[in-house]
Amino acid sequence: MLPYIVTFTLSTVLLLFAEKSQYSIVRRVFIIVGILLPTLLAGFRADTIGTDVLVYGKSSYLDAVNSTGFSNFFSTRVTSVLSDPAYYFITYLLSLVVKDYHLGFFVYSLITCGFMYFALKRCKKMYNIPIWFGMLLFYLTIYNYSLNIMRQCIAISILFYAWTYLANRQYKMYALFNIIAILFHSSAIIGLVILPIYLLLRENRNKKTSTKIFQVGIIVVGIAILLVVGTTLIDSLVGFGLLRDNYLNYLTGGSFAGNNGVEFMVILQYAICIAFGILFYRKLKNKNIECIFLIVSVAVLFMANFGSMISTYISRIGYYFMPFQILLLCNTLKAFNKRSRIIWGTIIIGITFFFWWYTFVFRGYNETVPYLFY
Repeated sequence: MLPYIVTFTLSTVLLLFAEKSQYSIVRRVFIIVGILLPTLLAGFRADTIGTDVLVYGKSSYLDAVNSTGFSNFFSTRVTSVLSDPAYYFITYLLSLVVKDYHLGFFVYSLITCGFMYFALKRCKKMYNIPIWFGMLLFYLTIYNYSLNIMRQCIAISILFYAWTYLANRQYKMYALFNIIAILFHSSAIIGLVILPIYLLLRENRNKKTSTKIFQVGIIVVGIAILLVVGTTLIDSLVGFGLLRDNYLNYLTGGSFAGNNGVEFMVILQYAICIAFGILFYRKLKNKNIECIFLIVSVAVLFMANFGSMISTYISRIGYYFMPFQILLLCNTLKAFNKRSRIIWGTIIIGITFFFWWYTFVFRGYNETVPYLFY
């Protein structure tokens, strides 16, 4: 637990200094070191840190090292159109440089943390949020997941980066980075769902309240329909060779199907975040914040956790909305004056830290605590 706390703290402080510094060289050094700290922590971890590390993280790297060539390695890992080819391509390239799989752990984390930082940097230009605060919330919500589901967390950060272009009406750039995210993890196809949700809910001062309620209703119905036809859709995509066969394990009758119940404390954190968004809605709306979209995104994250009643890992699809939870919490700072903002920020950090402790330390989800060096 202590290595995480020390790393998160040092990285956050350095990123805070970077934002405050007026010297570009000093700022860049602080940013580089601040991002390297959590990525080095990921790189130096033992292969037992992260449930899926031994499943594909270490094994795929060693397979690349021991393969007779690129085609030999690639053909055994990429068995369908959407089989995460970008992840395995990078893995193979890294294996040519260093045979130690820890280089892979480092680079996967660097991509995740890097894209998250640059996404928040773009959000700073749009909403004037503090990057250091957003990165701290990232460490306390997504980082430990990234030590387990490495491919998906790369896709999550890239898709969030893509959304910053969507928010600026740069649709081609959104499509480009969405495709890149899909190439790292096929579940990033959820970006095709995020697109219409955002277009419906993006902030427009001329929208009536009744119109907004109607649009939210459309989204709820759309998500319900998607859940109903989801099994048939996935089965068809596997049949066409677009998705890997193992996706069938997540459907009814599959290896990961079953009712695992809902963890109350897990959904409580999202309920609190939604409550914050609703509580400060008027103030945030007046500051041209995408408040409704952000609240609905956290609501989707909330609802996705009930998917564990159907399949063990179906709630992971909601992880793509976690960055919007971070963005919503960052923007709530704007509801306060300078003096009160410090108090409110401390409250948010305290609440988020508690749920980080409960999820990863107390409950041991993703098997990342206690941290062990290799």
